[in-house]
Amino acid sequence: MSAQFQASAKIIKDVTEKLTELSARTKTSATSHQNSKPYRTCCKNPKQRGVLGEYYLEQILKNILPPGSFELQYKIGEGLIVDAVIKLDDKVLPVDSKFSLENYKSAYRCQRS
Repeated sequence: MSAQFQASAKIIKDVTEKLTELSARTKTSATSHQNSKPYRTCCKNPKQRGVLGEYYLEQILKNILPPGSFELQYKIGEGLIVDAVIKLDDKVLPVDSKFSLENYKSAYRCQRS
């Protein structure tokens, strides 16, 4: 059980580190008004935001986890699908890729100041 817990903790740590790196890269690219215009345009539409979030989530999972250790568009119940799950032995960790437009706008305003 201890080994399983350590393996799960390592996966969560790795995912957190990669998300932190992605966040730093996103902030860097958003500092340029010219570079951020496509993001602002894309993020106006909730459907496009969802597609963008799912794309980035898939790329992150592919880059940090071995094949077969995650699954996209995973059905966890009747009519309930999550964007992805990370497989942890006999359990799954659901992951949702949505991001708040208000949080995005707030971060963008802070970086322009």
